[in-house]
Amino acid sequence: MVFQYVYGDVNQIDPLIGGLAEDHLPNCSLGPLLTKIIVEQFERLRKGDRFWYENDSTLSTKDIAYLKDTTLAKIICRNTNIPNIQKMSFFQQEQNF
Repeated sequence: MVFQYVYGDVNQIDPLIGGLAEDHLPNCSLGPLLTKIIVEQFERLRKGDRFWYENDSTLSTKDIAYLKDTTLAKIICRNTNIPNIQKMSFFQQEQNF
């Protein structure tokens, strides 16, 4: 109702304002419009990046599989004296006291 008053026609709604007003998708902080825009932007950035590992024709299937299996936790363990770390390294491990 407010959009109709402000814009007069739904086809005139600013995409950012309309996207922010959308109901969020399940388990997501955005609605369908902004989710689609962001996903498409990242896909285009990745496809256009000549250094992205999946765009490198010199890598073998085995090399790509190794890279896909690499996580931040594995990088930390390989490059520090930390022998073990939780798999989901961005999340704090539960403390069981």
